[in-house]
Amino acid sequence: MRKSVIILIVLAAVILASIYFFQTTDSLKSEDILEEQTMDSSVTDDEEQEEVSDSEIAATSVTSESGAPVGLQSLNEQQLKKWISEESRSMNSTGLNTEEIQLRLKAQAQTLTTEQLKALVKVTRESSMPANERVLAAYMLSLNTSANSLEAMFEVSAQPITDHGPSIPHSEAELRNAQELALRYMQVDELAQRAKTNPNAKDKLKLLSQKAESQQVRSYAERLLKELR
Repeated sequence: MRKSVIILIVLAAVILASIYFFQTTDSLKSEDILEEQTMDSSVTDDEEQEEVSDSEIAATSVTSESGAPVGLQSLNEQQLKKWISEESRSMNSTGLNTEEIQLRLKAQAQTLTTEQLKALVKVTRESSMPANERVLAAYMLSLNTSANSLEAMFEVSAQPITDHGPSIPHSEAELRNAQELALRYMQVDELAQRAKTNPNAKDKLKLLSQKAESQQVRSYAERLLKELR
């Protein structure tokens, strides 16, 4: 799958999510609490030294004065999730340059640590989270080129698919089931692409064809393996 196409998937997920998904009251309350906490100026000096401020999180969405994308490696798990949330919301803006976004995200993905990759895997597993956030998390995993990203992509692809009910045409269940598969196919596609030159990626793809919880994912991985032979 071409990266430009995946960017469009991310953008489409934002639009689809706004149409088909509604935040529950509890979720809204949680967001309000989080915002109040981040705006609270009563944190201690020690906490201020340990935590990255909201302005620093926002700075990761832009480039530095030298023109280089600001890295994500300083963000802890909660801050990384907030960055994912804010970044995915920003994609709902009009007049976006998808090529520039792709280049920036690719550069930022290279700064992700092993622990952050694990955190992104967790985001993709949370079926209750907004679809656009899960898609962006999966996309960032596919952009990271470290050896650890192979295991992260395998974990996303191999995980069982949440059953959202019968896929009645044009229903919310059909959309959500399709999104669950799309998240996994994105990772399988990237593993297949890397498998052309990376034996470890090919091993992961082969393992997916045998061990993935979803029959559809197993079949898809097997088909891509055959194309490599």
